[in-house]
Amino acid sequence: MLDWGFNIKRVRIGSCAAALALLGMGLGSCSKEGSSTLSTEQVKQGQAASPEAPPAEELSPEDATGCRFSSLEIVDVSSPAVVGGDSVRSVLQPLLEKRFGPFEASPQGGTVRLEYLVYRREGGEDVLFLGSRAMVRTEWGEVGLAWEVLGSAEAATPESCAKGLEAPGCVRFIEESLMPRAFGVVVQRVDLLCKLEREPADKIALALADEDSWVRLQAVKVAGERGLKQLSGKLVAALQDSDDMVVVAAIAALGRLGDASAVEALVARATKASMPVIIAVTNSLADIGTTQARAYLEEWSRNHPSEEIRERCSALLSGAP
Repeated sequence: MLDWGFNIKRVRIGSCAAALALLGMGLGSCSKEGSSTLSTEQVKQGQAASPEAPPAEELSPEDATGCRFSSLEIVDVSSPAVVGGDSVRSVLQPLLEKRFGPFEASPQGGTVRLEYLVYRREGGEDVLFLGSRAMVRTEWGEVGLAWEVLGSAEAATPESCAKGLEAPGCVRFIEESLMPRAFGVVVQRVDLLCKLEREPADKIALALADEDSWVRLQAVKVAGERGLKQLSGKLVAALQDSDDMVVVAAIAALGRLGDASAVEALVARATKASMPVIIAVTNSLADIGTTQARAYLEEWSRNHPSEEIRERCSALLSGAP
C-alpha cells in the first residue's frame, strides 16, 4: 500500500461545509467550478437517469507517451457508507481506461486513489451532492508526479431518496446520474495535467490564459516546476489574476525561476495585498536572492507595518526556513 500522506477519517457529515472540508474542497465546489448540476425540473423530466457525462477521449497513438495507470484505490469517507466501492470502480475505471488505456501492472503505471462522499444538503433547495478527490501518482522515466484533483456533481434530490440515501432507487440515481459527471470531471482534469507536463511552452502559454481558473492555476505551477523561463512575462501578467490561488502560484513560480526582472512587479503586487500574497512575495524575493530582492526584504524587516512580515523577512535574510 502506498503511503499517500493523507489521514483518512470516516465521519458523520453534519453540514455542507464539513463535507467539503473533508475533501479539501471550497464552498464554491458545491455548485461551481469542477461541478455539474441538475435542476429539480430536469430530475422530474428524467434527464438525471441518462446524464451527459464529460466525454473521455479514446486513446490515440500520439498519446503513447502519456500517463498510464496500473491500480485504482477507492475510499468512501462518508458515514454511513452510501455507495459501495465496487460501484464507484465500475464507473470510474472504464472512464480512466477509455482515456489512458487498460490498467496493467507496470513499473511505469501510476496509481489513482479516490476519496468520495455523498451528502444531502437541505435547507433552501434540497440538493444531493457527490464530492470526490483523486490523488494521482504516476511515473515518467525517473520523474515522479503527484497531483490532487477534485470533481463533484449535484442534483435536486429525487423522490427515490425520500426514505434515505441508502434506498435502492436513490443509490441507482447516484450511480447513474452523479457518478459519471463527477468522475468525468476528474478524468478530464487528470488528462489535462498529463498533457501539461509534456506540452511545449507555447501550449502552456495558452493554458495560462484559459477562462477556467483551475486550468490557469495548473499551467502556472507547471511553468514553474519545468523551469520555463520563456514564460516569465506571462507569469508576471498572472500576478493580476482574479483568483488569489493563481496569483500565489505565479509568485512562487517566478521565485522558482529566479527571475530578477520580476522583482519590481512582485513588490508592487504585495502592496495592499492579502497576507498569503505578501508571504508568497517574501518567499519569492528570497528565492531570487539578488541584491535588489534582498534590499526589499531588509526594508520590510525594519519598516513593514505587519510584525509577522517583519519577522519573516528577518528570518529569510538570516537563512532560517
